[in-house]
Amino acid sequence: RAGSSRGNRTPLSLEETKKFIRYYNSEFINQTDKLTLGYFLFSCMTGLRVSDVGNLERKNILDEYISFVSKKSKKDQLINLNKLACEIIEAEPNLFVKRVAEQTMNKTLKKVALNMKMRKKVTFHTSRHTFATLYLIAGGRIENLMQLLGHKKIETTMIYAHIVALDA
Repeated sequence: RAGSSRGNRTPLSLEETKKFIRYYNSEFINQTDKLTLGYFLFSCMTGLRVSDVGNLERKNILDEYISFVSKKSKKDQLINLNKLACEIIEAEPNLFVKRVAEQTMNKTLKKVALNMKMRKKVTFHTSRHTFATLYLIAGGRIENLMQLLGHKKIETTMIYAHIVALDA
């Protein structure tokens, strides 16, 4: 059974995500926006929480994987990185070296979204919702998503199944 869709669980669509990626790779992006967008897009590709992204270091990246201990669950995690996540890391050498406060990232994301004429409220947490919904739309299994997101209860993950069902 699908969970409730209450709260701010608004993901980016695939097209909106691609728009952010194009801006990230453009020559017009300033360094502050690029760093913030790098963290945001990395989370869109992995589903990691802002606390876990903030704790990552370059040494956590092992070829096409990241290895880390989740701040919330305290569990060791090994996540396979897709091609786009690897490209995001390569494009920004300060990623996982230079830190940006969550509040600062949220202000930057709001500004970038407005500049791109996007009416949706975008915060860093939007990236996690984007990952989850795009994963399910692509045919991913809810049980696997539960593990990737680090949820303890399937009911928590089922919220995303409900959101995907509403969009269908």
